[in-house]
Amino acid sequence: MGNNTFGKKMHYVFSNTLKKTSGDTEIISKDVSAHVKNIKAMKGKDIWLFGGASLTTSLLNEGLVDELSLAVHPVLLGGGKPLLQGLKGRIKTKLLDFKTYHTGLVSLSYQVL
Repeated sequence: MGNNTFGKKMHYVFSNTLKKTSGDTEIISKDVSAHVKNIKAMKGKDIWLFGGASLTTSLLNEGLVDELSLAVHPVLLGGGKPLLQGLKGRIKTKLLDFKTYHTGLVSLSYQVL
């Protein structure tokens, strides 16, 4: 797979527009929920979803997220997109861990209940 910061892991790209990638990557554009359920049923450890607020929201709405990690940056913005727009209801979480950095960034890990 070449030099990749994610190591020798299976890669899935969720996209409605991308048709081709390089390397060992599977593109998923339809039946996202079914694909994620199949991936979760496979032997192995964790699935790490990087980025994609709308994808994260849809997976949260389907009950397919077990843990959520958030990074809070010490920058206040005057506008922007809500973090998780379109949640179907309240999703309870439990704080698992936190880490602070000298830059002021705080990393939070939550279990989704």
